[in-house]
Amino acid sequence: MGLFNFFKKEPEKTFQSNIGIFKLVKGKSSKRIWLNNQNLILFSVNGNENNPDLNHINFLDSYSTELDKIDDKITTKFINLLKEAELESDFNHWKERFKINAITTFIIERENKFLEISFQDLKSPFYHFNLTVENENLTDFSIDS
Repeated sequence: MGLFNFFKKEPEKTFQSNIGIFKLVKGKSSKRIWLNNQNLILFSVNGNENNPDLNHINFLDSYSTELDKIDDKITTKFINLLKEAELESDFNHWKERFKINAITTFIIERENKFLEISFQDLKSPFYHFNLTVENENLTDFSIDS
């Protein structure tokens, strides 16, 4: 093996799904993350060395249906958080002021769903918000400025 073969980059692993192409990203641990950044929303799912987890992909294929189940909770959470932070909450529904940037799935099983949704404020100063969802409960909510 020559010196240049030692630094040779591995071929990129991809997986074609019904919601687009996912690319394997190797983390520092043995955990394998697959990303799809083809649409307006970055999707991140768990998987193994060869494939992303199909339960995660199927969940993301219908994420809007799952989001509808917690829609009112998200609006209430945003309004309460902004009031607590003494920021203007000039909306009646979260979609009037925020857009989803990313959805990261951690556990997607029949009765157990654990994920994080990242939002961007469409109003200056364009804060980012991270919402952790466990099943249909909003468990953690933070602002990144």
